[in-house]
This record gives sequence, C-alpha cells and structure tokens, in this order.
Amino acid sequence: MARTAEYKINKDGDLWCVSIPAGIAESGKRERKYFKTQILAKAFQKTLKGNLRDHGAKSVTLSARLTMDALEAEKLLSKIPGTTLAQAAKFFIKHHDEAAKCPTFAQAFDESIQRREKLSVAYHRDMKSLRKRLPADFLATNIFELQGTDIAAALDSCCGGVTHWRNAFRVVRVILNDQVKNGTIKTNPCDNCHQPRQRRTAEVVIYTPEQVQSVFDCCREYSTGSNRDCKACAVPFAVLFFAGVRPIELTRLHWSDINGDFLRLSGEITKTGRTRTVHISPTLRAWLDIVPEDQREGKLVPADWEDKAQRVKREAKICGRKYQDAARHTFGSFTVALEGIDYVRASMGHGHTQTFESHYHNSMTIPQAKKYLEILPPTAAENTEAQSA
Repeated sequence: MARTAEYKINKDGDLWCVSIPAGIAESGKRERKYFKTQILAKAFQKTLKGNLRDHGAKSVTLSARLTMDALEAEKLLSKIPGTTLAQAAKFFIKHHDEAAKCPTFAQAFDESIQRREKLSVAYHRDMKSLRKRLPADFLATNIFELQGTDIAAALDSCCGGVTHWRNAFRVVRVILNDQVKNGTIKTNPCDNCHQPRQRRTAEVVIYTPEQVQSVFDCCREYSTGSNRDCKACAVPFAVLFFAGVRPIELTRLHWSDINGDFLRLSGEITKTGRTRTVHISPTLRAWLDIVPEDQREGKLVPADWEDKAQRVKREAKICGRKYQDAARHTFGSFTVALEGIDYVRASMGHGHTQTFESHYHNSMTIPQAKKYLEILPPTAAENTEAQSA
C-alpha cells in the first residue's frame, strides 16, 4: 500500500513553512511554502491532503499554486455568504464574454463617425478634434468597463469650460447610445455621470446693424488674396440674418426650396429632422431678388462658400469664433421684438420657448429691431429713400 504523502509544518524564524515532497510538487522538486501564521499553514496543509485523497496526485501537482489562489479566493468570497468558487468562476466568465464583444471607446468613436459620414464638414471636424484631446487610456478602455466617473474625469482633463465640457459630453453620450442600440452594452454609463452646472450670466452675442451692413458691404470682388470673388455671398448671408437658419442648414438649401413667400426646410435639411417653413420678409425678398431669375438654380451658397464667408468676415472685422452663431441669434433677437416668441420658435425650429426666454426675451426695443430690416441691397435702398422723399 502506498504511503500517504506528508506535508510537514516547521517554524522557520518568524514564518511557518509547509514542505511539499518532490514527487507531488508542481515543479518536480521539493518545495516550501511560507505563511505568516500557523493557522494559515495548517489550512494549506489540510487542502493539499484533501486534494490528494479525493482526486489523486495529479490534483496536488496542479494545485500547489492553484491552492493558494483558492485559499485567497475563498477568503474574498467569505464576504458573500453561500457563494462558491465555481459560481464566482462562472460569473467571471460571463463578464469576460460580455466584455469581449465590446469595442474600446476609440473603436466606438470611429464607428460613430462612419455612421454619420453624411453630416457636415464642421461636425466631423469637431468630432475628430475631441477624439484627439481625449486621454489615451480613456480611448483604450473597453466600453463595458466604463463608468460615469471615468467619463467625467476624461472630460475634465480635456475641456476648458462648462460649455465645452457639456458639448463634449453630448458627443460621448451619442457614441455610447449607438452601442446600446447595437446591443454591445445594456445601459449608457453617461446616465450615471454628474454634469457641471452652467450658470448663464452673459447675453448671447449678436451683430449690430452696423456690423450686418459691413458684412454685406464686404460681399464684393477683391483684386488680391484668395477667394477673391465674394459677390455671391450676399444672398447666403441674407438668409442667415433674415431667416435664422443654421449654418449647416444653409449649405443644404437650394433655390427650389423657395416657394412663394416661404422658405421650406425639409427634414433632410434641418438639424432636427423636422420640416419647417420660414416666412420671407420684404427685407429678405429684396436680397433674394438681386439674383436674376434665370440664375436661380442649384444651391443657394456659391462654390467654396465656407472659405469665402470667412474672408468676408475677416474683411468686415468680425471674429469668426466669437460670432459663430451670432447671425441666427441676431435674427432671433430682432424678430422676437417684432413678432413675439411663438413666431420665432416656429421659424427657428425649436420645440420649446425656454431658449428664447433666456436668450432673446426683451433683448431689444422695437425701434432697435426695425433698424435691421432697413438693411437692404443698394438698389432697393435707393428706391426706398426715393419713395420716402
């Protein structure tokens, strides 16, 4: 009858040593395992003897190191009564399998950009700019592991102000919502992310009547520099100032979208995907009429519109970044004084009046608002002066 293996326990200085015979040690050589207390050493000895008795020598040779892990795992699981090592292993495998089918945030970001390839150049520029600013470790994180605190920390590290932070957060939310819809994750971790509060203390930036006039004066042909022919920019700027459309919507508009006294923006044109119509005021009509009828075809904006528009603004001494949405805000400000909030809400495509209450309500008097509508093309302005005389 084979002799039962012995695992002697000896005290070695301040530690307790368990001796494992070479015949059943994992390395094939006699091994010693050290423990801080005799209790831990005896627990290890008991486990080794039990494995040998129940499963044979193979279980012992495989578990010299594994047994230590099992003892540590058992200690950890003691905080969850009734949980076995097998249950813990199954839970981990399920977690691992779910994580394995999820992309990193960088991969999810790229998928989101590709899904929105038809959106504006400006949108893609902003998306790519945010991707470059996000921390590398955040981009490399599997989205299954992302938590709200991770998102907040990443945005805190790359965003300068509250508005910048909240704009970036909206992008991150959209990216992760795509993954929820794909079924790779069940919930969006952005739902558990605390956003900084924004307290608006300043009024929105708008053009003065003098600045609007300067923009139109600079829609002309230049003799030097790039993008010299800017005469065709007058009509697009008029649509921005006197119809309140968004810059991206302007680039999608065609002359065929003008129906009588209304400018029709279909769902394919609008940012929200909802169709809306904008009444063409006499001022906007005057600017549209500077284009001969036989030339009213194709898009409203000329070729190289963005570059030409930037040159016009530079010539007019307008800061492009500060006045990025100022044309639309200008329309909202003078129109709410003349027509009221409900009219502006419908014309500008918002579903609520909160924006107008905070941005435009009582922003200017009626006499101030009327000055904008007096900005006309040279010929129309001369006719108006003649009629007044």
